[in-house]
Amino acid sequence: MESLNVHEERSLLAPELLARWRGLPLGWYAAAPQVVTPHSCGSNPLLAMIDSGHARAEFGFLRRTEHKDIGAGAIGLFNGLVDSRYSKWQCRSVRRIMLALDTDILQGSGLLCEELSSIAWAQDTEFHDPDVALLLRSMVREIAAGSPNGALYAQSLSLGLLLRLSSTHRVDAAPPRERGRLSPVQRREVEALIRADLAGDLSLQKLADAAGFSLPQFTRLFRNSYGQSPHRFVLQQRVARAEALIRAGALPLAVVAQLCGFSSQSHMTSVFARELRMSPGSLRRLSRGNAG
Repeated sequence: MESLNVHEERSLLAPELLARWRGLPLGWYAAAPQVVTPHSCGSNPLLAMIDSGHARAEFGFLRRTEHKDIGAGAIGLFNGLVDSRYSKWQCRSVRRIMLALDTDILQGSGLLCEELSSIAWAQDTEFHDPDVALLLRSMVREIAAGSPNGALYAQSLSLGLLLRLSSTHRVDAAPPRERGRLSPVQRREVEALIRADLAGDLSLQKLADAAGFSLPQFTRLFRNSYGQSPHRFVLQQRVARAEALIRAGALPLAVVAQLCGFSSQSHMTSVFARELRMSPGSLRRLSRGNAG
């Protein structure tokens, strides 16, 4: 993660939180009021976003200089190929999100297939994309919370970001959009794996392997088949199983959370509040009242 801190600024994420993250390498930093950073051609591709605050930036390239007046949500993609000599920053209450598009790291983590492993990224020092901004901020929130949603969520966010950028910032033509669906047999295989491993830390790779597809193709086929992402579908299954166990009334809530794949009882409580508009304890009291 230190390689992401190109401006040598204060990290807002503790090392132990970053160690739990299973997605693309990411850092969140409090920007210095003024900084000058030398650059050189050949560094790894980097995605950078102003998460909050306001900044004035100057990018010095070999044959030109760019001046930017940018606020929250401004994103830059630096592909490591354009010869950049330096950047100068004047920042006011700026927090940056920095994310590495390092092909070697991604291949080593199992997140990439052939379709995404050799993308030539188009450099863009400033663009705005609400989808990319949402994904980056969701990553930061997940890491700051201790990655309670596990590898599946981290990989879903990371793959979603890669697919989004590949449709807007790849040099070569975008691949054709996958319009098919999982077959009934493939759906049964995937659903059986989810039921069997609901208490574990499911990953996109396991689900894709069960269906026999690459990660990007599986993600598109799954969404076409179920109308939602794999993470969202698995979360709903966990909530449904937890609800059934709580209504049965025999197990402590902490045990229910463990059996259903939640990282803790508090994680299950926060998910219930969002999905069911009630806490697990309220559901148990309501169930006991109805039983009486």
